[in-house]
Amino acid sequence: MEVTWIGLIILPLGLLLAFLSPRWLYYLTVFSIPFSATALLNSGSESSKFAVQYLGMLWMIRYWITRGMRLIQIPTLRINKESFAPFWLWFFGVVVTASMIMPYLIRGKDSVIFGEPSYSSVWVPIELTWETAKYPVPVLFGILFATTIAMENANAMKLRNTLRVYVLSGVFLAAWGMVQFLCSNVLHLPYPSFVFNTSELTTTQGYLQMTESGINRIASASREPSMFAKQLLVILPLLLYGLFTRTRLFSRSLDLYFLVFMAVMILLSTASSGYIGLPIVFGLSVAVLMFSGNKLLAFRIICIISLVIVVGFLCAYMLMPETINSILSETLFNKQESGSMFVRLASLAYAWPYFEKYPIIGAGWNFVTSYDLIVCLLANVGIVGLSAFTIFAIQPIIRTMKLLKNIPSDILLNSNPVITYAIGTAISQVLLLVLAIIGGYEFYLVYSYMTIGLLYAANSQLHLINVATRIKN
Repeated sequence: MEVTWIGLIILPLGLLLAFLSPRWLYYLTVFSIPFSATALLNSGSESSKFAVQYLGMLWMIRYWITRGMRLIQIPTLRINKESFAPFWLWFFGVVVTASMIMPYLIRGKDSVIFGEPSYSSVWVPIELTWETAKYPVPVLFGILFATTIAMENANAMKLRNTLRVYVLSGVFLAAWGMVQFLCSNVLHLPYPSFVFNTSELTTTQGYLQMTESGINRIASASREPSMFAKQLLVILPLLLYGLFTRTRLFSRSLDLYFLVFMAVMILLSTASSGYIGLPIVFGLSVAVLMFSGNKLLAFRIICIISLVIVVGFLCAYMLMPETINSILSETLFNKQESGSMFVRLASLAYAWPYFEKYPIIGAGWNFVTSYDLIVCLLANVGIVGLSAFTIFAIQPIIRTMKLLKNIPSDILLNSNPVITYAIGTAISQVLLLVLAIIGGYEFYLVYSYMTIGLLYAANSQLHLINVATRIKN
């Protein structure tokens, strides 16, 4: 194992914070979530250990030890029943783990393609080995992370501080993306990838991607441009809905600057997921405003956003017509002709027969490659796994809607911070699901679980508002 320069800092710092300042260890963990290409340790191009994995492990160990000691000291300690809502997360984790019985039963009688189905011709047997037995570990780690996030943010103040740190991490990721854009496409200087792109895995070299017209795609410190865009997209609703109301995460001006800056970087990433995700984020936010009774404000926002988009597009087109044409052509209009679309379609055709062979619990978690959500789940964990994931992903959204419905309209329109946090995280979760149906769900990345953990935490606070409202009435 080779220690990277940032590993030399984070490895001892994490241990130090675990003993001296668990709070700052937690904040550092949250801040490191979007940096999916920043490795602490490398083993050639075979494996990397990332900052969020190491810091998250230290933080969760410290958290559960502290919580266990507290329960021992105060055995009658009351726990909010909403804290047990992540049960459905663990149900999905159990199904994922149980699916590994299939490789044990198949024992090499069937095989799968190693790598991308459209390019690779290397077939490997479906069997349970020491390496394949570790396939469910990222999912279990993510579920434990989401559960701990939900329980850590037990009050509105903690939740607000967590959201602030998470937003700042997104802003920093966007700022480093701007550094890449300026170096690669404006100043034509070497991009300092050695700073944050420290992983040697081939799947984390997205900053090297270029469009056919020679424009460097922006990945920043994430694995690839589409991932960079999605990691910023899930942060946008945490700021956007608050701007529509009177709730501020930092201040009105800072929230607006951060929002615009991240939206600009999403556009510069040339990722189609970003171009699809931005209107979804704005559309969902406006829909929530209309649902809450603020139809006039929703109409004004639609007009303002439409005007800004049209004027911004026309200005950009007049300044850089060739660049805009190239980006639109390669990321949207000609997507069906690109290698990316071919790979996705090939993976669907390749994965479906495995569902037909093993319809109940699939061929085993992470054995079959498919770059979408539904076929991927059906092929790997079958109908049972798809059902479990549906509950895993949708249950907290439904819970949020039920809790909001029970809150009186006067409280709902008074811009309670907890309500804003809940709506923002719910929009982020819906966005993740919509994008996952097309481009797959990153089960191996912590940001997917961070969103759902924050949503459970916000729901816990909404539940307390409901209880207080019933008592008052």
